[in-house]
Amino acid sequence: MADVRPKDINVAELHDCFTIAEIIGSRISDSAVRTRGKYIESGAPDLNGSMPVNTSGGLKSKGHPVGATGTAQIHELYFN
Repeated sequence: MADVRPKDINVAELHDCFTIAEIIGSRISDSAVRTRGKYIESGAPDLNGSMPVNTSGGLKSKGHPVGATGTAQIHELYFN
């Protein structure tokens, strides 16, 4: 609805309450599902990669306190 494409995004904080959730959430396209391992191994989602993902360390790094995690993710994206 926002007419935003993957190329328009340069960083992402995903709700990764489970280890697999970040991998699923970082899907760029349906064809990327088959190459997810290669995408991660390429370094694209790393802190200095072409598409950093969960630069804060994700929800699990915070202990996933309900309610506070979303606020922490917004803070990470806005202030860092």
